[in-house]
Amino acid sequence: MTAAVEFLCCSGSTRQESFNYKVVELSHQTLLSFGKTSRLQPLRSMHLPLYDADHEAKHETPELITGWVETLRSVKALVVSSPEYNGSIGAPLKNLLDWASRSKPNPFAGKHVLLMSAAPGPVGGMRGLWHTRVPFEALGCHVFPQMLSIPKVSETLGTEEFSKKINLLLKDFSEFVGKFQ
Repeated sequence: MTAAVEFLCCSGSTRQESFNYKVVELSHQTLLSFGKTSRLQPLRSMHLPLYDADHEAKHETPELITGWVETLRSVKALVVSSPEYNGSIGAPLKNLLDWASRSKPNPFAGKHVLLMSAAPGPVGGMRGLWHTRVPFEALGCHVFPQMLSIPKVSETLGTEEFSKKINLLLKDFSEFVGKFQ
């Protein structure tokens, strides 16, 4: 029997050179360096149709969603870094949540979530983080109180200061998750 994955690291962006994907990739590697089990899921590879109840009624749930939901069921926590689109949650991530939320029982219930956002601008996607919390909380997740926005990401990513910041945040989050075992 395979051990359950503790963390699922997922980007809310589908862009090829996404800074948010780079952040979750770094988070995944950091969690592994802590001795945690972690899985990296690129949203880009999923190519999901927009959620539509008529499509759902006529067709089965896309296999990619079924597989993602099974992975979600096997994890304790999600690490999500998603871009801000016009001050709100990005459509690709929201679409994934809408599709996955149709599975019964609710695969999100009781999961712990760490939210991050990286952007080239001066606020780092902070406005979008507040909107991104809402569907996760509505789905029964425990969203970690500390969120991380990474402003001017092209200058910040890869610096020693950023590495220390993300290491500390992931350490705090993994300890938080560990309290609920």
